[in-house]
Amino acid sequence: MRGRLMDQRCAGGAMAVAVTDARRAAAAIDAAGAADVAVAVINSEHSVVLSGPESQLAAVSQVLRSRDVRLTPLGTTHAFHSPMMASVIADVAAAAAMADPRPPDIPMLSSVTAHTGDQVADPAYWGRQVRDPVLFGDAVRAPVIPTGAVFVDLSPSGVLAEIVAVNRAALAEHLVRLDRHDQAPPSGRLLLGLRDRGIPIDWSGTALHRRARRIALPTYPFRQTRYWPRLRAAGGAPFLSPVRLASVVWTPLDAGTSAIAWTRPVVLAPQAAAPVVEALRNRLPGCRTVPDWDKVLHADLGRATRLLESALQSAEAIVDLTGVGGAGPADATDPARDWISLRSAMAVASASRQVPVVSVTAGAADVPGSALNRPDQAAVWGFVRSARAEAPGISWRLIDCDGTVDAQTVSAEMLRNDHSEIALRSTLRLAPMLIDTPGTAGKAGLTGLTGPLDTVVIGGGTGGIAARMIERCARNGARRVVLVARNPPVQPVAGPPGCVVEWAQADVAVRADVERLARSLPQGSVSLVIAAPGSFATR
Repeated sequence: MRGRLMDQRCAGGAMAVAVTDARRAAAAIDAAGAADVAVAVINSEHSVVLSGPESQLAAVSQVLRSRDVRLTPLGTTHAFHSPMMASVIADVAAAAAMADPRPPDIPMLSSVTAHTGDQVADPAYWGRQVRDPVLFGDAVRAPVIPTGAVFVDLSPSGVLAEIVAVNRAALAEHLVRLDRHDQAPPSGRLLLGLRDRGIPIDWSGTALHRRARRIALPTYPFRQTRYWPRLRAAGGAPFLSPVRLASVVWTPLDAGTSAIAWTRPVVLAPQAAAPVVEALRNRLPGCRTVPDWDKVLHADLGRATRLLESALQSAEAIVDLTGVGGAGPADATDPARDWISLRSAMAVASASRQVPVVSVTAGAADVPGSALNRPDQAAVWGFVRSARAEAPGISWRLIDCDGTVDAQTVSAEMLRNDHSEIALRSTLRLAPMLIDTPGTAGKAGLTGLTGPLDTVVIGGGTGGIAARMIERCARNGARRVVLVARNPPVQPVAGPPGCVVEWAQADVAVRADVERLARSLPQGSVSLVIAAPGSFATR
């Protein structure tokens, strides 16, 4: 009913995303005198959606562009959440009243108010929902959402997951999205993503369960090789830890004002990147291209390098667009074709004359909520990072984009130099930043790993670590735990109520002991093996 009413009475209008905040967007609307344009969505502190009549939205767009604010039109047929929706508010509320809405049993966080509550039981709320702005950023930042919450993005584009990560960096590792290539939800990848984040899954009704088969655990012994850094006495003190852990988060940036110092680059581009080349040529008339670069590169890396050397004689920089519009993951008929972007980067690195370089890739940056489906492109990032580490003076920028970014946006980004690595996603401009990770061990969930008929084997010790693991396993459903160590425990180890703890004498570094242990356990009963040595002496 809601959609039918809007389609019949509110046709027309347009929407566009602006890389700015709500206050500046409202100021631009006032400056343009666009009374029927409104801020329809507030995605974050750096991204809003404007909505209204096309002519008025065009006037606002001119004001924003004059203030160096990027505006990207959306492919919508209506001006949702704008004054153009006013004519259906009363009818939508009346339709909601006929549906007899009631308070939800599960708390629902409203994007109209950014709060939970019973407001959804009020028919007038659904009328407001048609016209009022969507406070998506405020809702994501609401205190009611705990830090460890898992966010599932079921939208067709997956862009909501990216916006969540922008608003709550702590949720970046807890995002699961429905892959746009999946045929029907719930997909196996989505379910596995939930499982990896500690959400219990009932596999019995899934296709994965029907295709699953049991496999034997390996019985080769542990090698007792230690790779972890040794913590010294100051390891537990704040700011004195010899080992600092950090996570990479992608942070939103403004449009950027720093500009490049060069104007005559040589552009390396395949035919598919022609729109980006044309957009760059409009900004830098002095740029020149290497003819048939991708074909030459594919046929003969040495010849490609020589062509590049010749082109560099009159160039001030290199813009490598080989990764733009290249073969996708499904186009794997020619394995060499998949790595043409890396071959291009290698040719650039081997050039005798060092000039600033900008490499553009597609689907290489591991941005939360974004599909990382181009390993060949990711290899370019790894190669360039290594090159910069080996030659600190080199200027080599990396720009990654996806299918939501147009040629004008990509070409504009090439002319900036404020960050060495940038990811462009829809209307977002993101840069990787390091943040400190708490020194405590991660709390990876064991939920779903154990069941009432399963056995958990804890090998390597009977000390405090093993005791804590017993408690966690029992809390997550384990009913039988077998401790494995060379020497018997100093005192009996008991599990929580409902969990039986047994002890087996064996050295996990001796093959015969491991094989004997495997034979003593019921076939197919072991669901989890944990190595938890209390110290080297007790293994």
